[in-house]
Amino acid sequence: MIQVQSYLKVVDNSGAKLSQCIKVLGGSKRRYASVGDTVVVAIKSVVPGRRIKKGEVRLALIVRTRGCSRRVDGFSVKFDENAVILLGDSGMPIGTRIFGPISSLVARKKYPRVYSLSSKVI
Repeated sequence: MIQVQSYLKVVDNSGAKLSQCIKVLGGSKRRYASVGDTVVVAIKSVVPGRRIKKGEVRLALIVRTRGCSRRVDGFSVKFDENAVILLGDSGMPIGTRIFGPISSLVARKKYPRVYSLSSKVI
């Protein structure tokens, strides 16, 4: 479960390393986001010399959460960290690689491009 003020690790090669959630999208009363949801983040830490700058505000897609997520088949999955990938204005990923595993819920929701960029799907 991701809420406003949560720190999120950026796991693509866009140039950002750390971000902070500033808004959960999906309605004015919505407080929490989970895997596959879109949030607005502020970039807190970057790799020098990249296009992404510290302080920028971007859209991000949640690909891993520490909170337990139940699946239809009865399994529950949780990861070691909260992680996102950055999205462009068109809703497509900015980076060309995704590091680490992603949840299969992301691929099923509406992001087949993310599914093809990832190396592992759990």
